[in-house]
Amino acid sequence: MKVKILAIVERDGDRFHAYCPAFDGLHMDGSTEEEALQRTIDGLKWYLDSLQRHDDPLPIGPDCVIVDDQPRIQSPEIPPDALVRSLEVQWAPSAVQP
Repeated sequence: MKVKILAIVERDGDRFHAYCPAFDGLHMDGSTEEEALQRTIDGLKWYLDSLQRHDDPLPIGPDCVIVDDQPRIQSPEIPPDALVRSLEVQWAPSAVQP
């Protein structure tokens, strides 16, 4: 399953802070934008696994969609100086062990 998730990256001093509005509590940082985004992808996989283990639904909406074609993702709450990236996460729900 491919899930397309909106990620917002902001400078935080000499580091970068990344978060995904659809996933409460998922905040990552890195010394570069790429590192913050990679950590976010890793965190998303753990978050998605946790949702599955607890039988919680995916937060489907404008910031998180299951990829069918190439849907467009938009969010009205993006800070003006933020860098916006769309992440695609390859996730295998059946591989998760309870």
